[in-house]
Amino acid sequence: EVTRGIAALIRTVDGVQGVYDLILHNYGPNYAIGSVHIELPDTFSAKEIHMITAEIQHLVLTEYHVFLTVGIYAIDTQDEELAEIRRVVRESALSKEGVLNTHGIFIRKNEKTVNFDILVDFKVRDRAALAEEIRRDVNLAYPDYSVIINIDNDYSD
Repeated sequence: EVTRGIAALIRTVDGVQGVYDLILHNYGPNYAIGSVHIELPDTFSAKEIHMITAEIQHLVLTEYHVFLTVGIYAIDTQDEELAEIRRVVRESALSKEGVLNTHGIFIRKNEKTVNFDILVDFKVRDRAALAEEIRRDVNLAYPDYSVIINIDNDYSD
């Protein structure tokens, strides 16, 4: 209930495109710290990002008494080719049983790399085989790209 509430609250902040990797550490009834990643457009300035993360920290501390560290995933919003690669990556990953979501998709066009996270259900026994299957699918569509997949655990909703 708490993690769902925190994620919902963060999604209300202008500019936030997604909320992922929320982890909380409880140190008693009145003290908790945690971390979260948010997706933001790559066009935001450092000042805009700072204002957004400060707002998130303030809202969550005020509402839930949790101090959060906020990490950033940048979404390239200006290149249609990269948007298409993101779509293919997302569809490939989400088509696999046991993949709960994918996020943090970051493509380096010049270096020909695609890096992303998959959130995998705890019921999946062979996570490496699942990631390799997704890697093969993406490489079929984009054989010139190196595909780097980070496997996340489902710590919260």
